[in-house]
Formats: sequence, structure tokens, C-alpha cells
Amino acid sequence: MGYAFILSYTLKNDKLDATMLAKLLRGDMLVCSYVPPHDVQDKREAIRLRASLVQMRTQLINKIRSILHKYCIKYKGSLHQNSGMEFLRSLELRPVDLSAIKSYLETLKTLNAQIDSVNCQIANNDTEEIRLLTRFPSHNQLTSWVGLVPSMHQSGTRFYHGKITKEGSKRLRWVLIQCAHASIRSHVKIIDFYSKIAKRR
Repeated sequence: MGYAFILSYTLKNDKLDATMLAKLLRGDMLVCSYVPPHDVQDKREAIRLRASLVQMRTQLINKIRSILHKYCIKYKGSLHQNSGMEFLRSLELRPVDLSAIKSYLETLKTLNAQIDSVNCQIANNDTEEIRLLTRFPSHNQLTSWVGLVPSMHQSGTRFYHGKITKEGSKRLRWVLIQCAHASIRSHVKIIDFYSKIAKRR
């Protein structure tokens, strides 16, 4: 297990680093970094694989929607679901666009199968540790660690809030944002909360 710390001074070299490390170690101020065991790392890899496959599917759907845009065709449902794919197969477009959509549909079918397979793998490993973020005592610490909190600037006695800090894991931040998008489509309380914020912004 290693150690994690932040050196806040601007002048930085090996001698100063060694001195600072020695002072922190002597004062028992070094914080141990978390090194997950192999089984947790394997679960993380499965989550990363699913996120990667979903991103590929999203890019593919954007390409399809780009073709539909040329014909002023809008489809409000999910194009990767069976109903959406049947809709795409029923379209009468120019041969070059039909060929492209046919190719995209084949790839989309493969991606859906791979995502379903990974979903089953994740579901089989569904444990309390996966459902709960046990490493964080509060949601405030989690959002701060992942960089979803607003940045803060001070001028004299005044404090100003800016954009989110975007610190920490970019992948986890993306996953949490995807969860938020899904929640505002299905969870009544979250939809109401989101609507109130959307009116102001």
C-alpha cells in the first residue's frame, strides 16, 4: 500500500520533496492510498467495459441521427431498442444512406448483445459493496472527490462559485452524469427537482 499527499509549495525539487516527506512521516501525517483487491479491480474492469461499449453505441446512434437529419426525420424513442431498429429498417432513403444504416444496424445489434452480456456479468456480482459507495462517509465527500462540486473563488471577503472542478476520475464522473440523465426520465421526485433547476438555468 502506498501513500498519497499533496505538496502545496511552488518551489519543488528532490531535496525539498524528501524534506517534506520526512516531516510528514515524522508527524504521522501521511495518508495511506487505497489499493483495491483483485476482485474489486475485476468488478471495476467490468464496469469500465460496459461504459466503453455504451459510449461506442452512443457514437453509432449519433451517426444514424445525422443521416436522419438530412431527411428531416425525427424519432423520439431509443434507436438501439427493437422498436427503433424496426423503424430504421422501414425507412425509404437513398441507396447510399440505406447501405450506411444497414451497416450501422448490424454493428448496433452486436453492441447490444455485448452490453447485455456484460450486464449479466455485473448482475451476477451484485453485492452490497457495489450498491453502496462505502468508502465515502457522505455524498458531499463523494461529489467533491469526483469533481462534481462548483469551484470557489475568493476576492476579499466575498466568495464566488464557478464551474465544477472536474477533479478526480473522469470515467466515474461520466457514469454519474449518465445516471442523472436516466433518473430525470424515470424518477418522479428527481424529475420535479430537475424541472425547478431547469427553469432557472
